[in-house]
Amino acid sequence: MKGTLLDDLLRARIGRRTLLAGSAAASLAIVSGVHAQGDAPASPAADGWSFTDLLGNTIELPERPVRIAAAINTAGALNDFGIPPTTVFGWTASNYPDGDHVAWGSLDPSTVEIVSDIEGNVDVEALLAAEPDLIVTWIWNRDDPATSMVGIPAEVTEAIESIAPIVIINQGDSNEIELGRIIELAVALGADLRSEQLIEDRHAFEGRYVEANTIAAEKSDLTVLFASYNPGEFYVASPDYVGDLGFVRTLGFNLANDGSPEATTYWEPISEEQALKYPADVIYIDAYGAWTTLEELQAHPTLSTHPAVAAGQVGIWNRDLPLSFVGQARFIEEVLAPIRDAEKVS
Repeated sequence: MKGTLLDDLLRARIGRRTLLAGSAAASLAIVSGVHAQGDAPASPAADGWSFTDLLGNTIELPERPVRIAAAINTAGALNDFGIPPTTVFGWTASNYPDGDHVAWGSLDPSTVEIVSDIEGNVDVEALLAAEPDLIVTWIWNRDDPATSMVGIPAEVTEAIESIAPIVIINQGDSNEIELGRIIELAVALGADLRSEQLIEDRHAFEGRYVEANTIAAEKSDLTVLFASYNPGEFYVASPDYVGDLGFVRTLGFNLANDGSPEATTYWEPISEEQALKYPADVIYIDAYGAWTTLEELQAHPTLSTHPAVAAGQVGIWNRDLPLSFVGQARFIEEVLAPIRDAEKVS
């Protein structure tokens, strides 16, 4: 990457419908670009504030929203961009209220109010009392947005919309595309991407990105697999439905189940006996599954015979790392950790 490219990226404008251009440089431009006015935080327009979300819905308010209620994954990302939410919701927020989960990022749980129940669904009365100006969430099923809003069941959507507008910002596309959308919202909410901290964070992210491209080219013969184990069943994540995997593919790594006709949902369940369906050279195990260590996997009669497990080429997969420069730099490092010294074994 030439030294002048960073300046070119900073001059790039984030488009609301930016598509993956097919090259690492183009993908990096998506997440490193800022609005033309990116030298300073966006200021409220004379005629109010507006933002068009992922679904094409335009939200208009008399002034820029300040009190933000957000699904925890998005809340952690916005906080990394200098936009701290006042209210959070979602399964992870309710089940890890002390912040002991990567989705919180740098967000301090003591500074926000959690307004969701143990299932992660928003409590309408609690949200009303929190008085948000804007509600931000994402959808897990791009084909059915009405019933897949995270933390917002369809039956209470109308009631929640009466409290504040809902912005849908992500849908599980490849992380670099989703990160671009978070950046666009953060800038609209006043983030200063020229701040010293964010420039430092961006450079760290770009450094990891370029390193990953280089290693992927050097190890182009290797395949990787992302999976989770629970007693009696082995699950593999699907590249076209999981943003993390889409990003790994963009970085240049080969996914063992890429293009599989069975990879049509977030998780493809596979019986323990079928654990070898997708041989791979490196396997990343879901940090929230029942088994997470190499020793556990190697003690299993079938999983132990998977090439990556047998070779000890296993990494950890922390799903839900924030879609921020900080969160994605960490994600790339976790991808690189086992693959730097990995060899072809499948």
